[in-house]
Amino acid sequence: MKYLDHPAVQKAFNHSSEYSKSAKTGLRYPSKDQVGQPFDTFVKDGEGVRLEVSNTIGINHVIARNPEPISIIEGAPIFNEWLIEKPVAIKSYGDVVDNLSEENGFYQKTGSLRAVELTSGLLKELGATGDTLEITVDWSPNPMIAKVGDFLTDKGYSISANDMKTTYNLVPPVLSPLKGARQERQERQEAVTAEPPKPIFKV
Repeated sequence: MKYLDHPAVQKAFNHSSEYSKSAKTGLRYPSKDQVGQPFDTFVKDGEGVRLEVSNTIGINHVIARNPEPISIIEGAPIFNEWLIEKPVAIKSYGDVVDNLSEENGFYQKTGSLRAVELTSGLLKELGATGDTLEITVDWSPNPMIAKVGDFLTDKGYSISANDMKTTYNLVPPVLSPLKGARQERQERQEAVTAEPPKPIFKV
């Protein structure tokens, strides 16, 4: 995938943080009338919204959405919604996907991902101009549009700054028993070293 395979991004992933989704995701099947229709994904941008990616609804798609609206336009709530291929949805959400309907049901995503913030510096390393990055993805003929402040993930897509902040949590690092014991000894030694010498009084 263009840009996500770039050495600068892969190097950043090696030192990136791990995240898991905290918010439940609404999942539903498209109606028969929706199959073959264009589908736009919007993300929050300031007080408004911007287009992130366009796609076409297929018979094997699941429509996903975050629970809270990202904006209200002319009195109507706008949600961050996106398309997922059914096998990918099953991998992320389990067998509940086989029993979905055309009404939203909310489910917890399993697993985690690694993500790095798209900074102006990283954008420059990638040779892109302006404050946006077009990411070639394998599940749409159209690129995803990431903006400075959004996050690039090791799963082949980007996550908007707002969605990362409101629907994901940082996964705390887990130390192996060996590393944990080594770190504990090091911290104990540092504490001893840092302790000031006790004064000696002569009587």
